[in-house]
Amino acid sequence: MLGLATPVLCVLDSAVAVRAYSRFWARGVSWGIRKIFRLRHRYVGDKTLFAPPKLIISNRQSMWEAIIFAAEIPDVTFVARRNLAKIPIVGWYIKHYPMVLIDRNSGTPASPEMIERARTAVEQGRSIMIFLEDIQTTMGEVPKSCSAIAALYHSLSVPTVLIAHDSGTFWNVDIPVVRGEITVKIMGQVEAGLTKEAFCQRIENLIKSDKTVVAVH
Repeated sequence: MLGLATPVLCVLDSAVAVRAYSRFWARGVSWGIRKIFRLRHRYVGDKTLFAPPKLIISNRQSMWEAIIFAAEIPDVTFVARRNLAKIPIVGWYIKHYPMVLIDRNSGTPASPEMIERARTAVEQGRSIMIFLEDIQTTMGEVPKSCSAIAALYHSLSVPTVLIAHDSGTFWNVDIPVVRGEITVKIMGQVEAGLTKEAFCQRIENLIKSDKTVVAVH
């Protein structure tokens, strides 16, 4: 039903309006998840770290996190797979949000186009969120190569926030949505200005420091 407003947004041609409308949709879905499916969530850690602009890294386990983080993390732009832009209606919103689109099969961990789009979003005061799945890493494990993240980190010159959650316990490709409580752990922040090696070491230390939330599904 909300998709019926797409022609109006096309006429307005405003990324601000598209983001606001998309966030309104995400909040509605979030309400349904909590009230209809009885799937709640809680944050552990300092939510003030989400204040933009930041580079935010999260594990990927279900559709839940994309919806909830779009609704609850202020001024965030997602790194998304390019093929998602081909989905009718939804793809139009992905392109005009605009999200930072990547081709996971290109073999290039961080293309100049990806970095430039991310830099533009940061210059506009927004944060960038990238899911570990979208840089070809295994969920719940230290990335074997953090070159994509490090390239973004170096180019954006903003602090990086690492978060983890266990949404896959309640909702994934093998099971329907089940009631319960998802935990979102804000694991910490890495300051800007580190070398690639020091940055990757900090990310590895944060992941290894707390295994209570990051789980393989």
